[in-house]
Amino acid sequence: MAAGPNRSARGPAQFVDGTWATYRNDADGNGRVDPFDVGDAVTAQGRYMCSLLGDAKASGLKDDVRRLALAGYNANWGAVEHYRGVPPKSFSDGQTFYYVKDIMEMMKDYEGAPLLNVGGSGASSQALRRAAARIGTPYAYGGGPAGPGRGNGYVRGRYVASSTVGFDCSRLGQYAYWPHTQLPRTAAAQYQATAHRPVTRGEIRLGDLLFWARRNAFIYHVGLYAGDGRVLHAPRTGRRSKWSHSTPPCRPATTAGPLGSEERGPEPTLRPFPQPVSLSPPQRASYASA
Repeated sequence: MAAGPNRSARGPAQFVDGTWATYRNDADGNGRVDPFDVGDAVTAQGRYMCSLLGDAKASGLKDDVRRLALAGYNANWGAVEHYRGVPPKSFSDGQTFYYVKDIMEMMKDYEGAPLLNVGGSGASSQALRRAAARIGTPYAYGGGPAGPGRGNGYVRGRYVASSTVGFDCSRLGQYAYWPHTQLPRTAAAQYQATAHRPVTRGEIRLGDLLFWARRNAFIYHVGLYAGDGRVLHAPRTGRRSKWSHSTPPCRPATTAGPLGSEERGPEPTLRPFPQPVSLSPPQRASYASA
């Protein structure tokens, strides 16, 4: 692996002979160890990247270890050490510089649904944890307290009426809090059920309900607050339950208290957070936690 033209670089992972000799193996078990074999090349590439990440972490260089590892993969680790970071544009006509820049920028386009670990033992923590376990579930106009249900949705990219198994936005929230708090069916009804006790925006906690309203004040969407302006929700038909980023409300949010409780549970903790995705701002916020 070296920046610039290298006629000895071979296969989909562009291994040079010396690096291939270190990281090669018959990953797909077909009896051949071949840099042109996708299974062997990709596995060796992963092993090499793990090694480079280890070098980056141990180097003490003040940069994202992923950027350093990518630079080492493209140019060799010696170039990273020489420049004390990602080689500049002047190195090899900018090949390594732009290689690292382009991959880091495109990375979010290839990220799948992240795993989520939610700490805490209060009702809001439990609700967020329960909903997070359903990340990746298809959107369907249905579902309920017992789990995903059949409704209108998509199967393998094709619209199928009343046969997709999943949640809509309000059913996901209802499922998350059931049976501790038995929220009603629709987003509008859930807002009405929780909007009787205003609190300040600064009191919103993980697991609280965020609501979206149209200009006529009709509540049409709901999700669970996940901290740092993010929300876990079932977006719409054809999409799956996911994390999204919620920008600040356009007007002051109204928040409301728990159903049948005077006390709120402990502040839950969340780790780690994925890359946010843009979403229109919520217009209302309320909580159903205890």
